[in-house]
Parts: sequence; C-alpha cells; structure tokens
Amino acid sequence: MMTRRLRFAATFLIFQIITSGLLISPYGFAVECYDTITSPTLLSKEINCPLSVDTPQALTIIGPSGSLTMLEGGKVSCTTSTSESGKPKVGVGSMSAGGWAEITEDGEVTFGNWTQEEVPEIQERTTYTVEEKMNLFRVRAGVLIEGSSANITGGEIEGCPTGINVQGLGSHTITGIKILNSEYNGIIIRSSHNKTSNNEITGIIRPRGYGIMIETGSDNNTINSNYISATSGAALHSQGNHTTITKNEIVNNQGHGIVMAPAANNSAVIHNQISFNKYDRVQVHTDLNTLSVNTITHNESRGIIMMNAKDNTIKDNVIIYNKTFDIVDHSQNMLCTNKVNNWANNSIGDTETAMPACLKEQ
Repeated sequence: MMTRRLRFAATFLIFQIITSGLLISPYGFAVECYDTITSPTLLSKEINCPLSVDTPQALTIIGPSGSLTMLEGGKVSCTTSTSESGKPKVGVGSMSAGGWAEITEDGEVTFGNWTQEEVPEIQERTTYTVEEKMNLFRVRAGVLIEGSSANITGGEIEGCPTGINVQGLGSHTITGIKILNSEYNGIIIRSSHNKTSNNEITGIIRPRGYGIMIETGSDNNTINSNYISATSGAALHSQGNHTTITKNEIVNNQGHGIVMAPAANNSAVIHNQISFNKYDRVQVHTDLNTLSVNTITHNESRGIIMMNAKDNTIKDNVIIYNKTFDIVDHSQNMLCTNKVNNWANNSIGDTETAMPACLKEQ
C-alpha cells in the first residue's frame, strides 16, 4: 500500500509537470553517492556507496529546504567488504588502502592495515571505552540528516552501519522507509521533535544493535506505526524525555522490545503490539511514564518490568502468555502498599504471572 501511494504520487507529479508545460521541475533527479541534498530531490535508482573515514555517509540531507523522496526502485546501500579473518570491515582508514576494524561482542576493537598517516587520532590512542569504540563506527550511515525540518520518504536503505542518523536541530520527518540488515542501528536519533513513522526495520546484525535508538538529550520525539523485527539488541531504546511511542509492531527480536532508560521520563507507550521476542518486552528504568493499551504476548521472558522506577501508570494492557512473569515491579513491596507505581485494569495470566503477586489485584 505504501509503495502504491508513492508510485501514484510520483506519476501525478510528473503528469503535472508535463501537462502544465513547465520546463523546470522543483525536484532534482540526479543523486549520486556522497551528495549533500539541500533541495527537494527524487531517487528512483539504487546507489551503492562504500563508506570510509572520509565518506562516512552515503547521502546527507540538510533541512529545512532539503528533502529526499525515494520512488519505486530508489535504494541506498553501503558496501561492506571483509577482512582477512572473514569478518566485516567497517572502513577505518582508507577503504582503498584496505583499512579495517573488527569489534567483538564485548566492544574490543582490532585495527588492521592502516598507518599513522591514515588515522593519526586512532594510532595515538591505545585504550578506548566501549562507547568510544562503538561510536567510531555508528557515525557511519546510509543517510545523515542535519539542519531542521528535513524529510526523507520511501525507498530502501540496506547494509549500512546505521540506516539513518538523525541529527541537527531536529523537527525532521522519516517515513515509509524499509531499513534492512544494518550493522548497528536502523535509526539513531540525536535531536528533538522528530517524527518517525510507518518504517520497516529488520535485521540488525551486531550485538547491542538497536532498531531505533533515541539518545540522551533528544526529547519530544514521536515513534509511530513502525514495524521492527530481527534486531540483535533492543527493538527500541529510548533515553529521551517526552517520547511518544504508539502503534508500533515489535516482533521476533533477539533483545528487549522497548527499553525506557533512566533519562527517558514523561513518555507515553500506547497501543503497541509486542510479541515473540527473546527478553523483557517493556523494561522501564525511569519515572512519570504512561504504558497503556499495549498487547504484550508470547515472549520468552517478562512482559512489563519496572526497574527502580516510580510514578509510572500502567493500565489497560493485555499482558499474557509470557514465559516467566507477565508483570514485575521491583519498586513495590510484597504487599503492594507503598504504591510506587500505579497498576490498573491490566489483563494478565491466571497463575504465578505477577511479581509481587499482589500486582494481580491492582
């Protein structure tokens, strides 16, 4: 349906240009690897762009004037070569010179085939934190969004370290995109007031990889009606305040479903379908959130778990057929008399599905 709408919109646009006798279209059509897009642009072909230190993004969109609409056949892919060990290279140093790096599950990095002239800032350092190591590679993306109020719509992004890196001042729109087989993140959000909707994110390869990652300080973002599946880490990890997470389908992931990290206060998780995932479906480490009208079923671990969280409202959810407990609140006492969080009118399993057990009566 989404593809049909995009095809119709493109056909109608071209028809208008021809029948009105306009010689100049407001849309640009010629898109090549490493372009910076600052005006409305259409992409109707696949571009395959090797990424490196010098070219860390396949495309950059700068708002407010920049936008990209990918029509049928429009696709951005990132070349991934392999090191001598057979592991994926991630482009440290010059790709033409064969610079590469490997990351283990613990974040250990081995650099190979590079010189101090190629990457002096790496050569000079002998130790890195895990986060620093991961950030060396997560900045590489199929599409980087900068400025404010930029738009990207339709098409596919495949095989990039991160599918879309959302930065700048924010208020960007990301909609209707298939993001396939990213190494680390489908979408990483590093700004505020963005809208991410109707995207399909599948196949995050590396451990700790996220379908959608919202970083600390990225507030008032809306995540709506996305499909997220086959991620190695959490499908959706939020560290931003005032995040709205609604009507998403999160299924068959190897990590958690939704994680609300300690910085993610005053957020809403409403009307989501979360099923057949490996670990906790909704894990909350923060305060003053609302979790309502979600369906959380058939997961390998717990349904909703409160981890040192308070003043949250959890109501009107269906949380059943989860392997261990349907609902867990580590902030409540065993009699549920301290009322740290507000549990109300949730449908859960019949026996031994709540911890503490008194949560069933809330």
